[in-house]
Amino acid sequence: MKHLNFIGLFERFARQHIAIKHGSGGRFAFFRMNKESEMILALNSLVSFPCLLVQDVSGSLKRAGDIQDNMVAVFEIRGHIEPNDFDGIEALREQCKEIGFQIIALIDDIFDDMGYCGPIHDFDMDQVQWEFTGPINQNEYGCQFRFPFSNTAYNPYTIHLDDLFIDEHYAHLIDFDGEELVDFDGQYLTELE
Repeated sequence: MKHLNFIGLFERFARQHIAIKHGSGGRFAFFRMNKESEMILALNSLVSFPCLLVQDVSGSLKRAGDIQDNMVAVFEIRGHIEPNDFDGIEALREQCKEIGFQIIALIDDIFDDMGYCGPIHDFDMDQVQWEFTGPINQNEYGCQFRFPFSNTAYNPYTIHLDDLFIDEHYAHLIDFDGEELVDFDGQYLTELE
């Protein structure tokens, strides 16, 4: 999975959702939580609310025939409210939760139709978690969503590792024999030392 495809998918959601409308009429309503320049823009009051924030994915690898890239997606819908409006805070959180539910429902609908939603494969609605957030920057509240998904990182039998490494002397240490990976033995390991 290319990370830019993942970010692009959520940016498209932010552009197309009628409550967020990122990019429409100069609205800045989509940010990557891990990009300092985008967060500075948000902190400088150029952000339009509600907005969608997405985190960089994290993950782990698992061998299941192909190498599976198991990842966790995290996004948040965030709004802004005047200080000390306690009833308004709860209403804002509920509004943010509803927008997030709509995005999750869209992912699920596309997944049901196509078997994937952009870079999101193996989506399972039962694994989606959410929690309210805030206060952030004193007057911002929202709802954060988290869900696991996976994608095939690569099929080990279609990659020729000796084409990927510079030193051909060691390329034979990681080689393929038909359909099975050849294991290291003591002789090869001593060559590496």
